[in-house]
Amino acid sequence: MRTDNALIIGAKTPTDANGTVNRVCPGGYVDVIREGECRGDKIFISSLLKAEDDLDEIVDYCVEKNAKVIVCAGDDLYDSGVLEAREHLSPVMFLHKIGLLDRNCSVVGGICLDRDDADLMAQVGASLIVCPTYSCGTGRGIPVISPALGKIKISLGTFDNRFNKSGSIIEEAKTLYLGTAAVMRRQNALSVGQLAEITGSDEESLFYALNLK
Repeated sequence: MRTDNALIIGAKTPTDANGTVNRVCPGGYVDVIREGECRGDKIFISSLLKAEDDLDEIVDYCVEKNAKVIVCAGDDLYDSGVLEAREHLSPVMFLHKIGLLDRNCSVVGGICLDRDDADLMAQVGASLIVCPTYSCGTGRGIPVISPALGKIKISLGTFDNRFNKSGSIIEEAKTLYLGTAAVMRRQNALSVGQLAEITGSDEESLFYALNLK
């Protein structure tokens, strides 16, 4: 069974002089907000709102370096609402407008995602990363992936492991499975077969791993 973690943000130790834990980006990605600069060929943007003053520079850099991009967009109702009120576009549509969505882009979100967003992501080859335990634990809600199923690549991540200390992707899969059923008010609203496709597992193995029997 494959249990790849698409997004995990760890913590450096020890903490800095102020007692703040320094977060580490996944897989060599540079957090442009924390670092205050772009470098390398892998860029992580944790908030479009916090990065707004530097977005032109970030986009130019990504285009010039053909950088891979992981960006949190549509992962929070408040941030998404502020962005939509200002730009009259969904976070995904905004990413496309500024030229990031088609830059080897993975979108961390799923809280605010509709069919038009998913269709556009499929058109440009963008992928979706959802972090169910983090989204639920921080009160954002359960990622809604139904608009994206069968259209784009969907991966599971743990974000900062705050609500999944072991970093288990099976735990993420089960949270997504149960949360989707709760939101849709229908058992098996997200099937084990669909989860197996997302995790790269065979359906029977995943069924027993999720302890659904």
